[in-house]
Amino acid sequence: MSEFLPSSESLLNTAKVSTPNAKAKPQPQSPQIKTRPYDRPVLLKSSPIWSRVIIWSIALCTGGAITWASLAQIEEAIPATGQLEPQGTVKDVQSPVTGVVKTVYVHEGQTVKKGEVLLRLDPQGQQSEWKSLERIRKTLQTENEFYRRQTRLPKSQAYATSAFTPVPPEMLTLAESRRTLVAENQLFYAQFQGNRGEGLTPEQQLRLQVGQQEATTRANATQAEAAQLQQQAAQAAIELASAQKTLATNQSLLKDMSSLVASGGIARVEQTKQAEAVQKAEAEVLRLQREQIRMKLAISQAQEKYSNTLSLSRKDLLDNVSINEKRIAEIDSQFAKAMVDNQRQLAQVENQLAQAKLTMQYQEVRAPADGVIFELKAKAPGFVVNASEPMLKLVPTESLSAKVYITNKDIGFVRTGMTVDVRVDSFPVSEYGDITGQLAWIGSDALPPTETRPFYSFPVKVKLDAQTLKTSGKTLPLQSGMSVSVNIKTRKRSVMSLFTELFTKQVEGIQHLR
Repeated sequence: MSEFLPSSESLLNTAKVSTPNAKAKPQPQSPQIKTRPYDRPVLLKSSPIWSRVIIWSIALCTGGAITWASLAQIEEAIPATGQLEPQGTVKDVQSPVTGVVKTVYVHEGQTVKKGEVLLRLDPQGQQSEWKSLERIRKTLQTENEFYRRQTRLPKSQAYATSAFTPVPPEMLTLAESRRTLVAENQLFYAQFQGNRGEGLTPEQQLRLQVGQQEATTRANATQAEAAQLQQQAAQAAIELASAQKTLATNQSLLKDMSSLVASGGIARVEQTKQAEAVQKAEAEVLRLQREQIRMKLAISQAQEKYSNTLSLSRKDLLDNVSINEKRIAEIDSQFAKAMVDNQRQLAQVENQLAQAKLTMQYQEVRAPADGVIFELKAKAPGFVVNASEPMLKLVPTESLSAKVYITNKDIGFVRTGMTVDVRVDSFPVSEYGDITGQLAWIGSDALPPTETRPFYSFPVKVKLDAQTLKTSGKTLPLQSGMSVSVNIKTRKRSVMSLFTELFTKQVEGIQHLR
């Protein structure tokens, strides 16, 4: 076997051959060993089996990985967050009426059944309001009856008022004015007709007598003036007749003197004087004739004045009656307007009474549905509830669903009916697990960003397959309002597509470089 071993010299030569450029270094001297020279050199070679095995192993692994990546499918899930909420809406419980709480039967977080009494209101306020409305209605009805009696009476009659009548003072004043006007018209009618005033009060009879005396005095004065004028006219007629007789005598004398003057019996001076006397007599006759005409005219005017005095007195009476009737009509119009206003108020009071009656039946506030008391405001008696504001909220006890929000870039493959893994943030998933659900509803449009969601999002609802979490024999119920994180399983895709997608993005990134 020693013949196959190379000698030290051969090895040295081989080393020299392998490093021809290396400088010879002095070798330390060693003891001389006697060796036998080999007949031929021996080369060491490694076996090719292991290298082939490694190469084929790498090739097979690479091919298998590519094949697995091309064929293997993984589920793609879209994450989203939200909270649990009842499938029914949270109901605001309001009192049907405004009032003061007398008794509270529930507390925060209590579960109640539909129709269960939640609280009771104090009926004292409603009873007081009912009595007040009844008084108002009675007053309005009494007022309207008063106005009707005032307006339905004939204008020749008056309705006596009383200070105790439940009517506003200004209306009482109007009623008293109307009574006075009606009484005046009665007096005017009696004076116009010239009767004795039967049925009038003593005061009215006295006024009637005074008025009649005044009218009679005016008429008598006018009539006396006419009689005096007639006497003056008669005296003027006598004087006219005497003047006419004197004129005729003077004219006859003048005629006789004319013949005597012609025969020279008397002087012409006498004729001239007689002519002057005739002229004076003619002037007197003319004056008296004119005076007679004037007296006739004055008598006619006096008679007309007498007639006018009677007519004017009657006209004044009728004018006063007309003025009073106009004022009575105005008062009646105000009464009618007051009745219309009262009728309107009566209608409102009737409605309020009906509402008060209904309110007295709504003194108990009951639960409209099964649920849990939430945000209870009326926690103690004495709390004032308003019909327009909720006093508590009722969270339905029916099945909960998860309402989450998906970004608008992840909505493309989301469809109803997809499987969803729901994880309740209040319970660690490693210990309590998650809940499976189904996608039940997708919003039709994206919601704008908010402070809590600074992105456009689509609301979706997930129907849960279970309403509790179970672990180690314990059952943990879910509550409305718990925050959840969900994974919506949209589709399956190959592992290779992940790498190709990364490669595509890198290529697109290179294309966008400038």
